[in-house]
Amino acid sequence: MHNRREGVSGLWRLTAVVASAAALTLALICRDYATQIMELRNEDAARIAELDRQNGILASELVDRDRDLAGLQNQVSANGQLTEAILAPDARLIRLAPRQPAPNSAGIIAVTPLHNHAILQVAGLPTPPSGKEYELWWIGSKSGPVKAVLFVTDTRGEATFASTLPPVGERLLVSAVTLEPASGVDKPTGAMYLKGAP
Repeated sequence: MHNRREGVSGLWRLTAVVASAAALTLALICRDYATQIMELRNEDAARIAELDRQNGILASELVDRDRDLAGLQNQVSANGQLTEAILAPDARLIRLAPRQPAPNSAGIIAVTPLHNHAILQVAGLPTPPSGKEYELWWIGSKSGPVKAVLFVTDTRGEATFASTLPPVGERLLVSAVTLEPASGVDKPTGAMYLKGAP
């Protein structure tokens, strides 16, 4: 009877050891599995963050491309208007010569009252500093300087813009381009970059 108790007791001990070993193995497997899950989550989070970053870059590039496309469409439209103005039977051309701030710049204005517009085209102007834009002026014998159009150039220093016509009944003496605050001013205050007489 004693041997039988020892046999049963040994069997329970063996079962307990096996159960403990199994529990320990299961705990280790669970721990490894949990570690793998955490690593996968971290990798997924890193991938998502990288995709978000790339998405932001692509979105920014898309905005830039849209802006470039709009600029090109405006340029094509303005070039068409310039051609139309130059070919108009009543066209008057005003050539704008460079002034000291931009000695390699040039400009032309095509004025056509028949088509009720004037078109300005410039090249070689430096990129305006932040908060500044170029402004075209009609300078007449009666009213002095009258603002025509506020504009910015592209990265090559070029621009083509439609402008208001010179004041009706005004004898135009000079046209000029100055650098002004971005909101524009009523009378020129900045340096003159281009100037020409009709």
